[in-house]
Amino acid sequence: MIRECDKTRVINILRTYVDAIRYPLSYECDRSFYHGNKNFNCYAYALGLRRLDNFKSLLNNKLSIYNPGTISSFETILYDEEKLIKAFLEDCYILGLECKPTNLNSNVSSNSSKIAIYIEPEEEPVRDFHFARLNNNGIWSNMKCSGGSVFMLGEDNIEDIPGYNFLGTYALRKKR
Repeated sequence: MIRECDKTRVINILRTYVDAIRYPLSYECDRSFYHGNKNFNCYAYALGLRRLDNFKSLLNNKLSIYNPGTISSFETILYDEEKLIKAFLEDCYILGLECKPTNLNSNVSSNSSKIAIYIEPEEEPVRDFHFARLNNNGIWSNMKCSGGSVFMLGEDNIEDIPGYNFLGTYALRKKR
């Protein structure tokens, strides 16, 4: 069991990470940082979280802090569409991010970001998630798994990531 004081400490550290984010996010600035970095995954990349403290001891070496829902519940979640969206929205709330559903083609303001959310099809016994983000250059990009490559998606295929179902896009910005 994770102690409440450790949960509070982790949340406060993560909120300082959010405070350091500069929107809109830049593919050119972030690619070399995230590319091949095993400490981060597509979720951290999409949110723009660039720092990592050693949370393993605080989380009893059991949880990955950069999985949807871990920030808000400190539990491992078996995702379906509803649970994934709920976990993401709750994480954003805890982190101090305003998060609103948005149209794929709608513009975002200069002090915000846009992300896309995906989930594996129902045929999978344990369904994985995936996230992509819209960069300041107007191009979507994502990070493949933990420590994977970071690459641009282009404009035409944002809804068609092989092996995943598209769930929607959300605009993010820091609460004032």
